[in-house]
Amino acid sequence: MVCTNQAPRKYQEIAWEKLQNNVQEKKATIVRLPCGYGKTLIGLVPFLAQAFEEEWDIAPRLIYVLPMRTLTNEVRNVALRIVQNLNLKDQLIVKALHGEARDTPHLFSDIAVTTLDSFLYTYARKASIESPYGDKHVDFAAGSIANSMVVFDEAHMYQGGDTQVLGLFRLAIKYLVKSGIPVLVMTATMPKVILQFLFNEVPYEDVMFKNDEPLYNKTYKVILEPFDVIDIGIKNYISTLNYKKLLIVVNTVSRAIRIYGELKDQDPILLHAKMRSIDKEKRLIQVKDRLKEGKVILISTQVCEAGLDFDFDTLVTDLAPADSIVQRIGRVARRGGEGTVVIHRPKNVSPYDEMESVVDDTWKWLNCHKLEVDFSKFLGDGGTLGVQDFVDESWNRYNEKLERLKSTVSEVYFMGKGLISEPDLDFNVRGTHYVILVAPYDGGKSLLDGGVMKKKEFDECKFSVDFGMVMKHTEWIKCQHNKDLAYMNLQYENKSEGYIAHPTDKPKPYEAYLISNLYYSDEVGLKMDDKYGE
Repeated sequence: MVCTNQAPRKYQEIAWEKLQNNVQEKKATIVRLPCGYGKTLIGLVPFLAQAFEEEWDIAPRLIYVLPMRTLTNEVRNVALRIVQNLNLKDQLIVKALHGEARDTPHLFSDIAVTTLDSFLYTYARKASIESPYGDKHVDFAAGSIANSMVVFDEAHMYQGGDTQVLGLFRLAIKYLVKSGIPVLVMTATMPKVILQFLFNEVPYEDVMFKNDEPLYNKTYKVILEPFDVIDIGIKNYISTLNYKKLLIVVNTVSRAIRIYGELKDQDPILLHAKMRSIDKEKRLIQVKDRLKEGKVILISTQVCEAGLDFDFDTLVTDLAPADSIVQRIGRVARRGGEGTVVIHRPKNVSPYDEMESVVDDTWKWLNCHKLEVDFSKFLGDGGTLGVQDFVDESWNRYNEKLERLKSTVSEVYFMGKGLISEPDLDFNVRGTHYVILVAPYDGGKSLLDGGVMKKKEFDECKFSVDFGMVMKHTEWIKCQHNKDLAYMNLQYENKSEGYIAHPTDKPKPYEAYLISNLYYSDEVGLKMDDKYGE
């Protein structure tokens, strides 16, 4: 493999060959391979090989789409390393686009790594470029997309509780393929019912693991607990487990913080999405270092489910949809050996309320097939069931909701009908919005005193939170300003070359606000307890 100096794996070569053929035939390519197989390289190598060989037979640009911002940063860094190793850094520009990084706002770079939300907003022409003459060009990004190969990685994570996102994803695939744009969709755990929903109107070729290539030799001991082990005392419970490298995954930030407090004397590492970017990066480095040392406890939310190449020996996890369970198990015995998996049942299904039937069916399936399932196998064979069987059967009842969804999501943003008129700026990917919260190193003192925050610190100290949640807890962003409490909106000013805090009466979505130092700490991030239920 010219891009990595490694011999390619069997299904990497199959996927690359299939992609080349499908580009000519205007078909999408779907790749379904086990966790840790090397799907990222499947998405990057075809494009980078073109640049290395100077033969552009797929597309002159690459747009790499992911479900989470943390994953975009990981893939961007992988792409940057390979570009540097190939001595192509002067030829290829690699940039990121998501709610916390606006390096390539119109996907106008050789490799643009972005989130699904940002891609869909750009596709729907919500972004525009203003010329020196004051007129706006809403179709600039369309040129970037039209000249790109589009990769949707970790696509199973798009199927979360927000069905609107899934509907828009389906339409994006449909019209990208119809336009002749090369499309590659990659997943480890996409349920069959979701696959059929996404591709029922799209010509495609499927590359799927067939259990015919040796993987790591691993075995799992699975324990099902019909109660919430957090409520009975997590410290006592894990003392009964024989572990050195323990991963605890819970479904909400408040539960993660609660567990961290209970296990604090064991020096655990806490990781969740409501932390400053720099704090998350530091914790990921800590985890890697301690895994090498052979002793670690990581307490995490869903952020650990994809893109993080960690290898634990024991997992204690909240019950979640089957595909999420498989992703969490994928962090255990990742490179072989024996692993212990404890799946326990919290009192409620938050944040999977919209997928309660899937969570219930996941629990029922586990209890019925615990002795038959082999989580080390992608597909079942003989008398054994594999992870794909687990995921497919747990999601069966969701089909009714998907059928209703087909008739509710408008296609106007994807059919091209609006290209000759101003786009609808009220277009929203999700039913919710977000705001950016900023927790400066000095607690915000210099900003409140009229100082300037440089872009580097702003990028390191920000994280995103659901706008509805912030409006429920406005105390998070009420700061002392001139003897009064005010919402401090951070705006970039070219003259100052940084961000200035301006008091405002009402928070707005997609804006950046200073977080009160009463509600953020370096230790736990955004201070949330069980009353938040998030």
